[in-house]
Amino acid sequence: MNSKQLAENEQYQILTLSKAKFKAIQIAESLGHSPSDIGHELKRNIFLPR
Repeated sequence: MNSKQLAENEQYQILTLSKAKFKAIQIAESLGHSPSDIGHELKRNIFLPR
């Protein structure tokens, strides 16, 4: 499996859109990623500030 970490600005957009109650598929379409990429980011909480 080849994993790719999203850019920091994309992670921030995922967080923002997720808090605004957008679904993973809607976020994926707006960022040009697959819904599974977005789902993985949300599950890993990788978008949270470090």
